[in-house]
Amino acid sequence: MKRSTRHIVLAALTAALVLHGVSCNRVGNANNASDALIAITLVSYDGQSVAATTKDVTVTIQFDVVPRNKSTVFPPDPNLNSVSFSSGTVTFDPPLGAFNSPVVSPNVSFPLGSTSNKMVVDVMTEPNKVGLGAGTVISGFLHFPGSDLLGRPVDLDTPFITALTP
Repeated sequence: MKRSTRHIVLAALTAALVLHGVSCNRVGNANNASDALIAITLVSYDGQSVAATTKDVTVTIQFDVVPRNKSTVFPPDPNLNSVSFSSGTVTFDPPLGAFNSPVVSPNVSFPLGSTSNKMVVDVMTEPNKVGLGAGTVISGFLHFPGSDLLGRPVDLDTPFITALTP
């Protein structure tokens, strides 16, 4: 074999191996990290007034499901990376007696790329709110463990703080 063709053959084999590695890397990657990330865009509150005797204190979390991978060559699949949450917890800081509680959330899927998604969490019932009285500061942490459709973990975590008003 001539020297000039040997370089061509070696270059072709190298290119084939590199392309094979790229093509297998996307499919065979056993990464436990989801391609979906939760980006919280807004946390708002309702029902803080002690005089509103028919309203619980709620926290509304608005969020986007954004792709971790910004690649246009191998974009993440929006269906396989849909995120769902099945439960959650509310933890108050400082502790407010027995108010820490689990939160049941419907198993709703939020597709990758979706924006302005909302979850409304009831953090305190009306009788507890009236019992604490105006001026009480309610602060804590909301945690929602979730996963994408491939079973990879995706969590939604946010602190919250608000005060009860007259």
